[in-house]
Amino acid sequence: LRTGDEEIDIRVILDKKFRDDLEYLKQLPLKTPAGASISLSQVATLAAAEGPVMISRDNKFRTGIVDANYTGRPLGTVVKEIQERIAPIEKALPSGYSISFGGEFKDMQETFMQLLLALLLAVLLAYMVMAAQFESLLHPLVIGFTIPLAAVGVVWILLLFGKTLSITSFLGIIILAGIVLSNGIVMIDYVNQLRSRGRSMHDALVEGAKTRLRPIIVTSITTIVGMVPLAFDRSRSAAMAGPMALSVIGGLTSSTFLTLFIIPVVYQYFDRFGAWIKRAVVRMID
Repeated sequence: LRTGDEEIDIRVILDKKFRDDLEYLKQLPLKTPAGASISLSQVATLAAAEGPVMISRDNKFRTGIVDANYTGRPLGTVVKEIQERIAPIEKALPSGYSISFGGEFKDMQETFMQLLLALLLAVLLAYMVMAAQFESLLHPLVIGFTIPLAAVGVVWILLLFGKTLSITSFLGIIILAGIVLSNGIVMIDYVNQLRSRGRSMHDALVEGAKTRLRPIIVTSITTIVGMVPLAFDRSRSAAMAGPMALSVIGGLTSSTFLTLFIIPVVYQYFDRFGAWIKRAVVRMID
């Protein structure tokens, strides 16, 4: 319909009783460019069949979307069960067809990759600062061992409370990395001070662990106690932050105690390794 400069598209559709009658449709008249009238059956073959109501495309590929909502269960668990159910269907797909997951699951995967990159960048920057502070490339690596020690506690507490590694719990791991590194720095820095005063490595490690035991435990307990209300708050507003608080609590609990036993052992091995490298370099120069 044209009204002045405006054009309005109009869609004309037959009544349903005529649309379902193939014989009627075959006799529909069509006008040729020459002005003659012919029936639709002369230029088309009509048959009843099933077809898509709408064709969707993604990146130039035809797609069929199946979506659903879920409540009360982790997204990763739901997707894993779906993958197990559709595995036989996926194997039987003809060439050129594939099944992929999108929506919230795709967003979660992309967010995890961004958080992992943020964690690696944070650890790298911390290593650079510690290397400059300690004037050593090996001592920051010793302190970096506190992060896997904290990961032990994160896995343990998530399994204990039936939680999964989610975006919020991963945020807790990033927060945890900075806290446990500071605990390691406190102890290793004091050990280096004792060794610079002439103490043997063994005595320096024993005294360093004993002297720094109290401040490390106090700072860890303070953080853990501060996270307890958030971890066990059952309100809807705090439900998302609960896994983050649990990650911090579990990681600090394990790293606080394991640091005092594991880090001195790792320190000795790295110190011997550094001494071996120095001797090797001196022999090469000589």
